[in-house]
Amino acid sequence: MRRILVVLAAFAVALGGCVGGEPPVVENLPEASERSVEVNGVAIHYFDFNPGAAGPPFLWLHGYSGCGYEAYFIQDDLAGRRVIAPDLPGLGRSGKPDIEYDLSYYLNFVRGFIEALGLDEFVLIGHSLGGKIAAVYTALDGEMGMISALVLIAPYGLDGEAGEIVGFLSNTGDLVNVSFNLHSQTLIDVAVRLNVFHDPEKIPEDLIDYIASATFYSENGVRALANITRNAIARDPIDWLLPEIAVPTLIVWGENDRILSFRHAETFAALIDGSRLVAVQECGHMPHVEQQTATADAITAFVAATGVTAPAGQ
Repeated sequence: MRRILVVLAAFAVALGGCVGGEPPVVENLPEASERSVEVNGVAIHYFDFNPGAAGPPFLWLHGYSGCGYEAYFIQDDLAGRRVIAPDLPGLGRSGKPDIEYDLSYYLNFVRGFIEALGLDEFVLIGHSLGGKIAAVYTALDGEMGMISALVLIAPYGLDGEAGEIVGFLSNTGDLVNVSFNLHSQTLIDVAVRLNVFHDPEKIPEDLIDYIASATFYSENGVRALANITRNAIARDPIDWLLPEIAVPTLIVWGENDRILSFRHAETFAALIDGSRLVAVQECGHMPHVEQQTATADAITAFVAATGVTAPAGQ
């Protein structure tokens, strides 16, 4: 309860920040890599890095309150691979319909996105909530042969894995709406610096600005995030489904993760037969941003070991 009170106090303090006003501008947004497509009637914004690269692309699913822009910070280190990173519906610059954003909805989105882009083989990468979606999608649809390999970065989804704060918020009804409507740039910045990264100096300011402008300052963004919190967090544990994953799987986890403790990493690895676990030192909840080189090296080495075709010249 003490941690909950601290969070609510942070919301109150954040009111002194820039509630309302103009959204921040992302200075270095890779506009040439931005794309859009309609999936199940929703406009989806996504990034397509190195679109001409040979070999199966990496399909990147970001986590709770995150964005596809996260992949920008690691894509240069992924050995020239094509990286496709959508903003999930309800987040980033993608559409935010007023619906229940539950696990089933996001699984149907992934299926529709893959069909819309005409992907027939890919390496599936998921971070945090995106890791849960990727793991369940692989367990249910992996037999179709489209997934060459699976990479889970600090994945979410074990029974009891949800932290006290998020688990509490997801079960308090109207409090979720109140909490997210007390948003400000100050709150976003403080939340990221105190919880997500091990070393606050490694947080890209553009990433914070993108999340703020694309989600918190967008039409229906706060409502959508509150809806995601209620319906996709602290719901539907997937422990029972993980043994069904039958593709080569890599699990990457920051040793200093304060969002999802590293102690959950070995549980994930034990439940997925033959999976490989890589611990990233001096790293919090976002290894792909905080420790880009170590994370990229782990992914490229793992994918090469699985025999997935490498880009020409690699």
